[in-house]
Amino acid sequence: MPKNDDHKKFHDLRRQAEEEIKGNFREIPDTLEALPPEESRRLLHQLRVYQVELEMQNEELRRAQLELEASRGLYFDLYNLAPFGYVIMDEWSVIRDANITFARMVDTERSQLTGEPFTRFIDREDQDTYYLKRKQLWKTKKQEACELRLVKKGGSCFWIRLEMTVVNGHDRSAPVCRAVIMDITQLKQAEEIQKNAHTVLEHMVRERTSELEKANQKLQVEIEQRNKAEAALQKSEEHFRKMVELMPVAIFAHTEDSIIFANTAATELLKAADTQDLLGKALVEFLHADDQVQFEQLLKCVLHERVEKKTFSAKFVSVAGADIDIELSLIPFAHQNVPAVQVTAYNITERKQIEEEIIKAEKLESISILAGGIAHDFNNILTIILGYLSVVRKPFNAGKSIETYSHLKEIEKATIQAIGLTKQLLTFAKGGAPVKSAASIEELIEETVMFTSSGSNVRCQFAFADDLMPVEVDRGQISQVLNNLIINAVQAMPGGGTIFISVENIAVDKTSSLPLQEGNYIQISVRDEGEGIPEEVRRQIFTPFFSTKSTGTGLGLTTSYSIIKQHGGHITVDSQVGAGATFAFYLPASGGIMLKESNLSRQLKTGSGRVLVMDDEEAILRLAAEMLPLLGYDAEFARHGNEAIALYAKAFRSTEPFAAVILDLTIRGAMGGKDTVKKLLELDPEVKAIVSSGYSNDAVLSDYRAYGFKGMVSKPYQLEELADVLHQVILGTV
Repeated sequence: MPKNDDHKKFHDLRRQAEEEIKGNFREIPDTLEALPPEESRRLLHQLRVYQVELEMQNEELRRAQLELEASRGLYFDLYNLAPFGYVIMDEWSVIRDANITFARMVDTERSQLTGEPFTRFIDREDQDTYYLKRKQLWKTKKQEACELRLVKKGGSCFWIRLEMTVVNGHDRSAPVCRAVIMDITQLKQAEEIQKNAHTVLEHMVRERTSELEKANQKLQVEIEQRNKAEAALQKSEEHFRKMVELMPVAIFAHTEDSIIFANTAATELLKAADTQDLLGKALVEFLHADDQVQFEQLLKCVLHERVEKKTFSAKFVSVAGADIDIELSLIPFAHQNVPAVQVTAYNITERKQIEEEIIKAEKLESISILAGGIAHDFNNILTIILGYLSVVRKPFNAGKSIETYSHLKEIEKATIQAIGLTKQLLTFAKGGAPVKSAASIEELIEETVMFTSSGSNVRCQFAFADDLMPVEVDRGQISQVLNNLIINAVQAMPGGGTIFISVENIAVDKTSSLPLQEGNYIQISVRDEGEGIPEEVRRQIFTPFFSTKSTGTGLGLTTSYSIIKQHGGHITVDSQVGAGATFAFYLPASGGIMLKESNLSRQLKTGSGRVLVMDDEEAILRLAAEMLPLLGYDAEFARHGNEAIALYAKAFRSTEPFAAVILDLTIRGAMGGKDTVKKLLELDPEVKAIVSSGYSNDAVLSDYRAYGFKGMVSKPYQLEELADVLHQVILGTV
C-alpha cells in the first residue's frame, strides 16, 4: 500500500477512536468497578483491538523500512565499490562528495575531501589542461575527458583519465559536475573498494505496560519516528540511484544467471532501447563469441570463490551488431543476502584507436629516418653532378656553342628538379626550420604544379598578378605544400576538371581577419571543381593523422600547415558541399628584388687566397679541387674535424692563413662542422667559416650565424653559388 494511503488510514482510525471515546465519555464512570461486567469486557476488548491494530501498523512500517534499507544498500554499494574514483564538484571545482576509491587514490581521508578544491590534487604541469577542459565543460554542458596527473598526499604522482559530466543538483539545486577518475597507471589491478559500514538503525520496542494509554502514546511516537526514517531512506535511496544512473561508465549488477540492474550508461553502451531490455538476460549474450567462455569462468570464480576483483579486456556486441572494445571489472558483493557481482564496463575503443595511431606514427618515424639518410647521400651525389655541370658549362658561357650550352642547361634543370625531390624527402624526414632564399614564385609554382599534375586527367589554369612582390622561401618546403594541395585537388575530381591557381599581392592591416602580423603578403590560392568538403571534415582537416582516405596517412595537410606557419604565414580552406574547395596560403613579402632565372651567362665572382674544405666524401673533395681554382682560390682538404683544426692552426701561425673554411656539417664517425667551428673560434674569433650540408633542413643551416658561421651553402650547389658565398664571406658583405 502507498505511504500516503497508509498514513490516511492510520489518521482516520485515530480520529474514529477519539470520537467514540468522546461520545461515551459521560457514560464512563470514575472507576472500572462501577461499570457493569458486560460494559467492562466490551471496553477492554475494544482497547485490545486498538492495541493489536497499532502493533500491526508498526510491523508494516518496520518491513517497509527493511526493504528501503536493502534498496539503498544496493545503490550505495554500486557507488562506493566501483573500480574508479567518483567525485561531485561545483562549478568552481570544490569537492561536494567523493567515493572511497578516489580518497584512496589521493591517499586522503574521505571526510577531508569535502570542501577541498579538486585542483589541489592536480600536478602543477597539468593545471592548464584541467582548466581548459573544465571551462569547455561548463560552457557546452557536454561531456569532457582528459588525461592528467594527480598528486598523492605523500607527493607521488600517478596518471588518471578524467571524464566529467554536468548534471542538475539534488532537489533542484545548482548544477554540479560528476567526474569519473580511472587510474591508468595500474590497469591490471585496483585496490579493493572497502564497503562502508551501513548505518545501524536501533530498533527498540517497549513491552506492553499495564496502562493502555501510556502504551498507546509510545506506539504513536514510534510510528512517527519510523515515518521520518522511511522518508529519509527514500531520499537517500533516490540520491544514490541518481548518482549511479548518471555515471558515464556502464555498471551492471549480475547474479549467477542474469542482470538484475543496469544503469543508463550501460543501456547506451549496448544501444538498447530501454534498461528493461537488459534485465533478466545474461551479460554473456552481449559479449563477442571469443570472450564468452572466459567471462563465464571469471563470473563463477568471483561468485563462488569470492575473489576481490577480476579484470580483462573483451568486446561487446551491441544490439545494433557493432563491436565495442571494453575493459570489464568484476567485483563480488551481496544483494539482499544473495551473492552477486558488480560488472563495470569501460569503453576503451578510443584508447585502442590511439594505440593504433601511435604504432602508425612509429612506422612513419622509421620511414622518415630512412628517407633522411637517402636524401643526404643523394644530395652528395647531386652536388658532384651539379658541380661538374657548372664546371663543364663554364667554357660555353661565352656563346661558343649555343646548342651544347642549351643541352647542359637542360641537364642542369633536371638535376635541380631532383634537388627539389630530395628537399621534399628531407622535409618529410626532419621538418625543422626552413632554409630561405629569394625565389621566383611564378616559376616555382608552375614547375611544381605541372610536375605534380602530369599524367592526370585535369588541366591547370594559372593567374599571376602583375608586379608580384618578392618572397624568401624554402623552395623544397613550398614545393611540398603545393604538391600536397594539387594531389588533393586531383583526387577530388576523379572524373577530371580544372584546377585554378591564382597568385596576388595583399596587404594585412588591423582590420584583417587573418591571424597574421601587419604587412605585405603573397596569396596563393588553389581551387578545384570537386564535390566540396563537409563542415565536420573541414574542422579537422589540419589535425595530425586525420584522413578521409582509406590509404591516407593524415599527415599531408598537417605538414603543409606546419611549413606555412614556420614561414611566418597562414593557410586556410573554404568549401561548400557540391561547390568545390579552395585552399589559400599566405607568405610574407620580402624587401628584396625578385631575381628570375636567365639563360644568359653571368659573371663569376672570383677571388684569391687559400680555402680549406672539410668533407668525408672523396668525390666532393675532388669536385672542390676543380671548382676552387676556377674561382681563383687555392684549395686544401681535411676529412674530419681534428684534421681541419690542425691544418687551420698551422696556417694561422704562418704568413698564409686560410681566407675561408668550408665545413661539412655531418662527418661519419668523427667531429662534424658544428663542433669544429667552436674549436676554430677559440683559435681565431675572426675565422670565416662556411657551413655546408646535404641535410638542407638542419636547424644549423636556417640560423647558421648563431653557431658561429659567416655563410652557408646547401648541397648540392653550383659553381655560381659557391663563388657568391665565398665572395661575400671573404669580403665581409654578409
